[in-house]
Amino acid sequence: MDKWNLLSTDKYAFRPFRLQRQALNRDWKKDLKEYLLMYYTTPHTTTGKTPTELCIGRTIRGKIPSLTDMETSPPDMDFSEKDRILKHKGKENEDLKRGAKHNDIEIGDKVLMKTVISGNKLTPNFGSTEFKVIEKSGSRMKIQDVASKKIYERNSSHLKKVFQPLQDRQESSSSSRPQRAVNLPAKLQDYVLKK
Repeated sequence: MDKWNLLSTDKYAFRPFRLQRQALNRDWKKDLKEYLLMYYTTPHTTTGKTPTELCIGRTIRGKIPSLTDMETSPPDMDFSEKDRILKHKGKENEDLKRGAKHNDIEIGDKVLMKTVISGNKLTPNFGSTEFKVIEKSGSRMKIQDVASKKIYERNSSHLKKVFQPLQDRQESSSSSRPQRAVNLPAKLQDYVLKK
């Protein structure tokens, strides 16, 4: 006995199987053409235009009616401008979600390199050897060991800027402490006070 005939005895219980049987008996090339027609005539959310309008310059008529078929529809914004705005908005959202921030390492800065292979959990994340940035292209940086003059190429995420202490700030803080300005109340203006 054929399994499809067995399944057709109870039409309500085996409705999903009937749909599967119908799908199996259809011509896949015809289904693919119908799918592509729907895809080519549906406007993308990013650009606001159909793929055929972007490639050919005009929209082909599909099975789904839309308001853009009418001549009275308002003129659309330029699709490249809309695409650029939406890409920028998506980038800002993703940067906010990932906690991304601008890299402030410049050429000539002293940096520490991340230790990729750590011995144990007590090893610091960055080594103690100082490197100097000699070239920068995007997030890739060429660094040179200050002592041995050996050159490495690393991503900026593997580098940490070394901040140099300010000498003049330390000297001024050691000589005197800051004092606030003292204003005498109005009732003590008559008296001479010793300072």
